[in-house]
Amino acid sequence: MAYKLNTGGSKYMSREVVQVETQLKVNGVLTDKVVKFFKLASNGFEDILEKSGRIGVKDKNDAAKYDVTQEATWSVNIPSTIASSPYFTAKLFAKPLDSILDAISSLIRNPSGCFEQTSSTTYPMVMALQLLNEMQNSLSDEEAIARVAKMKYEIMEKLKKGYDRLISFETSTQGYEWFGKAPAHEALSAYGLAQFNDMKKVVNFVDKGVLDRTTKWLVSR
Repeated sequence: MAYKLNTGGSKYMSREVVQVETQLKVNGVLTDKVVKFFKLASNGFEDILEKSGRIGVKDKNDAAKYDVTQEATWSVNIPSTIASSPYFTAKLFAKPLDSILDAISSLIRNPSGCFEQTSSTTYPMVMALQLLNEMQNSLSDEEAIARVAKMKYEIMEKLKKGYDRLISFETSTQGYEWFGKAPAHEALSAYGLAQFNDMKKVVNFVDKGVLDRTTKWLVSR
């Protein structure tokens, strides 16, 4: 029986995405095919430039107080060493709250990887949830309250998955290690304990036994 694995070819889907097809043939007959999409990036590092300001219409009743310009300009110097065309994006927000929620939404991600990698996703979401709780109490606009509530639900849902993943890395001798293999690592366990203590302030699924057990193990070290 002859097996043959070959690429079925690739094609550009857009300026930034390429599609690659891999085929598996048995005795010349196609039995399986995998299609993947890859994002293309130029050599070098991404450089993010930001500028904030306000644009809008002046208030006719009090122009001095609401002196808001109707247009904004920004000059950008593009280095001659750039090999490909620069890529620009722009975001306009109706109010400061929109800008804050947009920044928080970038922190909402699915947890994955080892203890440290998972924590790089869960811990920022803990802090984001703390901020949203404080914001929600001061909001009066129903639409804004609904947006914050929806965002909080998304964060708590992902935090639960992240928490379950994190506690799975507890070693058989207590304490935590990147992949849950003994011996545990003291600094990593202390970092996890700090995260769990902050997490329990905003969610109700942190097990007190986990906190007590890790605290006792750290003290013993």
